[in-house]
Amino acid sequence: MLKLRQAILATLVYADIFHYPLTEDEIWRYLIGAKSTLANFRKNLNLLIKQKKLTNSSGFYTFFNRKKFIFLRIKRKPIAVTKLKIAQTYARWLGKIPTVRLIGISGALAMENVPKEDDIDFFIITAPHCIWITRLVITVISDVFNIRRRPGDSQFADKLCLNMFIDGKYLEFPDSEKDVYTAHEIVQLKIIINKHQTYERFLLANRWLEKFLPQAVVFSKDVEQLKSVWNIFVIPIELLVKQLQLIYMKRKRTTETIRPAMLKFHPQDVRSRVMKEFEKRIKVLR
Repeated sequence: MLKLRQAILATLVYADIFHYPLTEDEIWRYLIGAKSTLANFRKNLNLLIKQKKLTNSSGFYTFFNRKKFIFLRIKRKPIAVTKLKIAQTYARWLGKIPTVRLIGISGALAMENVPKEDDIDFFIITAPHCIWITRLVITVISDVFNIRRRPGDSQFADKLCLNMFIDGKYLEFPDSEKDVYTAHEIVQLKIIINKHQTYERFLLANRWLEKFLPQAVVFSKDVEQLKSVWNIFVIPIELLVKQLQLIYMKRKRTTETIRPAMLKFHPQDVRSRVMKEFEKRIKVLR
């Protein structure tokens, strides 16, 4: 655990990588590596202001010489509101697919920090053993209605980036990705479709995120246990659909991550870049 003042600075350092000033409530919620009473938190936050390590303008906290990002965040708010309405429409359509259990908005849009030309990142959890079937159906529907960002697209504003699929049977992230970046991605999700308490079960499967963001989430104590008997009939179809998609993707593979229970189709490896930058900056605080 970090000392409280270090934790406050670390939280703002992480946000600053994304050029994103934070409100007091956001610093409190996303406090990295520390827990505190609200009174003690405010006392230390105000002390950092007095020490001129931080500045507060229009209710946003950031470092000195970073005030331009406050105006940028305010400017991007209405853009995000419009994109969120579009995303909700897409999610309601796709949420009718029986094997879709959860659809959430991830990435910059989840934090309302996007330019007009940005796409819409969807985070999808499927029914157990249906990850490849679900991806195929969603991809086909998205292509039919021309709402999916395709590889090589130069203009993709408001199009869907289907960049994350997780099998509902295996919800825990691998040890190699248990870090502050992944923790943020999980707790920042804007959930639109949530069937059978899938998000609550997803959080419980990833309780490790408390290590990084101990104040960001409350875990549910009453989550239903699901039994998926019908999946034994789906598995042969799932295996066939998987092989066909892998064959199709073979010539186009770049930075995709393909695991038995997780598919990640990010155009860029943002996680590695962010974590390297965060570790470099955080060393100054230690």
